[in-house]
Amino acid sequence: MLSDTVADQIASWRKRRGLNRDQLAEACAKLGMPELTHAAITNIESGRRNKEGLRRRTVSIDELVVLAVALNVPPVSLIVPYPGEYSFDLIPKSGPIPTWAATEWISGKDDGRNVVAQATGAVDAIDQLDSEELAEQWLNAARPFTYLYGHWVAGIDVIRARRKLREFLDKKGPTKSAEALDSEANSTDLSRIVEELRSSRLYEELEQAELILLRAREDMHERGYPVPDLPNNLKYLENKTVAGYRKEIGKATSARNLLASNEGNSVTEPVDMGDQ
Repeated sequence: MLSDTVADQIASWRKRRGLNRDQLAEACAKLGMPELTHAAITNIESGRRNKEGLRRRTVSIDELVVLAVALNVPPVSLIVPYPGEYSFDLIPKSGPIPTWAATEWISGKDDGRNVVAQATGAVDAIDQLDSEELAEQWLNAARPFTYLYGHWVAGIDVIRARRKLREFLDKKGPTKSAEALDSEANSTDLSRIVEELRSSRLYEELEQAELILLRAREDMHERGYPVPDLPNNLKYLENKTVAGYRKEIGKATSARNLLASNEGNSVTEPVDMGDQ
């Protein structure tokens, strides 16, 4: 039963975090769930049964989320027994379901045909189920979360690209001139060429990441999905559009090439962003 898996995962993660039941109960109380007492957690983890053979204490959805926060784990890690087990009983009477299949289904990355087939006793999910209709139903439900996750990943990529460029510029130093760099290279242009190439590529990485984030925001808006607020360090992209930013990229790339050309080093050609 899934409730048994959840109980085992709570106990496992509590021990990994080095918490006793009183400490976990205290953390849950601070998060607004005082009913998760030492006794309640004991009943959950031990699986004590009543006269009917049912668990005396199960975990509600609200409690699952609070426990995940208190244990500092993704909620899915309290549902799926990984690491540890390669299959488990997700649905009553379904029999063991592969852990990877259940994880993909719960996280919205897979339409769950393996899970549905196993749960319904179908031998072959594609033959036994109306796969096209089921896939469309699943996609309609999962698509908003797919876009939301893509938006988050794109934002992280922009932040990483900004950090790499900032670190490079900091190492380069604001007062270091082209003459100084040439001198350091024993009067050759090799160091300067390498530095300009590195700088240009870092700018391009940042521009590509920013463009992907803008495209994700526009796609979400066009589909009617709520578009998340940008964090403060990405607010500069708030009012930009994909079309407008492509023009900015073209101008910026041309300017970098012109600067390199004036110094005698052709660095790179403007990047054709296409319809990526």
